[in-house]
Amino acid sequence: MGKFKGWSDKIPFVTRLILGLIFIADSMLKLIPDSAYLIKENVLSGAYGAWSFVYPWVAFWANFTANNINFLVAFAIVVEFLIGLFLILGLFKKFLYITGAVYSIVIWLTISQFGGPYIAGTLNIGATPFYFLLFLLLIFTDRNFKTYDKSLDKIIEKKHKIWQKIGYFKQTKSKNEKIMVFALFSITFGALLAINASLKLVSGTASNVAGNQLMQLLGEPRFLIPFFLFWDKLILPNIHLFLYLYAFSEFAIALLLIFGLFRKWDYLAGIVYSLFSWSVIQGFGGPFFPGITDLAAGPLYVLIFLMLIFYNSNLKILGFYAKK
Repeated sequence: MGKFKGWSDKIPFVTRLILGLIFIADSMLKLIPDSAYLIKENVLSGAYGAWSFVYPWVAFWANFTANNINFLVAFAIVVEFLIGLFLILGLFKKFLYITGAVYSIVIWLTISQFGGPYIAGTLNIGATPFYFLLFLLLIFTDRNFKTYDKSLDKIIEKKHKIWQKIGYFKQTKSKNEKIMVFALFSITFGALLAINASLKLVSGTASNVAGNQLMQLLGEPRFLIPFFLFWDKLILPNIHLFLYLYAFSEFAIALLLIFGLFRKWDYLAGIVYSLFSWSVIQGFGGPFFPGITDLAAGPLYVLIFLMLIFYNSNLKILGFYAKK
């Protein structure tokens, strides 16, 4: 257990580094020629499928995006690259985590149109809520745990103690806060996965997913084509059965998260599920053609499950969240 705990204490550090790499990759994807034009078209077309009660809000941001697309894409490239770079360097972490959380949720509420429109073939609510959740987890960790940390903040703090107030959140000693926030994160993450599972059961999704799987082959790197062909041969003839199993697996993981049961096995199953979903269904975030704005949500799920493993190994929790 001691060895595992020593390894798990490095999870927040590794999460920060990987999240930084993801942000840099996201910024680079927006540099693909014609991306701005296709992003504008996607946002405008998405507004027409929005629910009636959010349509005025979505339409406003769709028009704002269309009229300022070049500026917004350039802004996103710079902001995401800087967030990624500072995450990797570990500089101004307190300000950085807050900025990342605000940026993520604002994008989801405006340009990303709440992850919709939720039509047949939409398999999840988008990646941005999970970026938001990850930044909140990093804030929670910084406030409540002393973990392995290699960062410029740490180097500067050793020479200038005042930097502790600039680069780090004030530590709290409240065990109740740790348990309550951990439970809240688990329930929230589980609820989001349950919503994603329900979207996979929308009528007409099977045919759209089958079409997307075939179209995906056109834009993937050649060396990955045999991998996708293998899975297509298994999935496409049984697409309805596959979607039911896909949705059931996600819903089962979500329920265990919400009730805090069998956490050890639930987190491991969640990581396997997330890697499968990202590689097979999300095409490793590709195919990487103009208009693709991020690497998809799969890697974010993995990082969240890793963070939950870290908390599970560092907290003694009772009730629904008793250790398993």
